Amino acid sequence: MIIIIVMSVPNIIVVAGSSGAGKTTWVCQQMREIAAVDKIIYFSPGTGTVPIDQTRVATEFPGIQVFSDGQEVEFFNQIPKAEAVYIEWGFYLQLEAMPTASAANAQILDNLTYRAIAVLPPDFKDSEYHSWANEIVCGAPAQTITAETLWWAASNGQVIDENSLEEF
Repeated sequence: MIIIIVMSVPNIIVVAGSSGAGKTTWVCQQMREIAAVDKIIYFSPGTGTVPIDQTRVATEFPGIQVFSDGQEVEFFNQIPKAEAVYIEWGFYLQLEAMPTASAANAQILDNLTYRAIAVLPPDFKDSEYHSWANEIVCGAPAQTITAETLWWAASNGQVIDENSLEEF
């Protein structure tokens, strides 16, 4: 008698795109369509001590395992148990660094098949994301920063926003 063990391969999706285009919103929309929320894992590398997207995902989907920087090994170990894996590649990370931005990320992606999704503003044409992605998703329009609204200043760790200056 021969027994064949079939291991299911999770659906791994890597999402990248410009700042504010709607990467996390798109990921959340996809997660809502999956019945077994406890079989979803989410990882967004490079966020350091400001895990805004991870916090949103964990709040909207309490059953999802959310991983952040320093948890790459645990994330990798959970991939075979997951039905869906979402990796959100922030705009601040270089696409050419994927999947070798770090040894842990290389280990995660090099041997696994994943779908590359770029969430981009409608006016983005022929960007590095277009050649990288398997699929382009139309996201939110890009916010344009003009020289009049861009402030640069040395910081000692405290940041003051422009509107708070009106208080003084």
